[in-house]
Amino acid sequence: MPVAVFYELFWLDLIPAGSFIPPHLAAGVTAALALTTHFELTHPAQILVPLVLGMPLTWLGARLEGSLREWQNRDYSSVLQWARHPDESARPGRMVLRAVLTSALVQGLFFFACLLSLGVLTDLALHRFGPELAGSRLSWTPILLAAGLGGVLSLRLRRAQALFAVGVGLVILFSLSGLF
Repeated sequence: MPVAVFYELFWLDLIPAGSFIPPHLAAGVTAALALTTHFELTHPAQILVPLVLGMPLTWLGARLEGSLREWQNRDYSSVLQWARHPDESARPGRMVLRAVLTSALVQGLFFFACLLSLGVLTDLALHRFGPELAGSRLSWTPILLAAGLGGVLSLRLRRAQALFAVGVGLVILFSLSGLF
């Protein structure tokens, strides 16, 4: 649950209303959870490695989806043409099925390739920093507070942002003093 909450809060500021394609949160969450499970990570400091490494995947997933939408616009034009002059040679069902299968195949292969790459990077990072991370006193509280910055920034209120900054500062001070 904290992994999903982290991504939701972190990217909240980047989701405006309109036809904007938001970050692909499911890709980042799924990748982080898959890597966490594969490497049997339990400590929040260790989980932070796949969490951070999976963040670009949310942005790349949105870019891929946008590219697929542009590429599939020609099929949309074909559907409009068919709607004006229906004939049996070009059925919209076939075009929709092709679009769904293409999207599933391209996004699935892209996610698989990214997951393999992230697995290698996670393995390297854990070999290098694993013992230090396992001995860390880092808890979910400061991680989720850092991710909460996205939610606070989405409010666009300076007073709320200042209050959040003070709260984060206090949490850091309490963490350094050993109270957290």
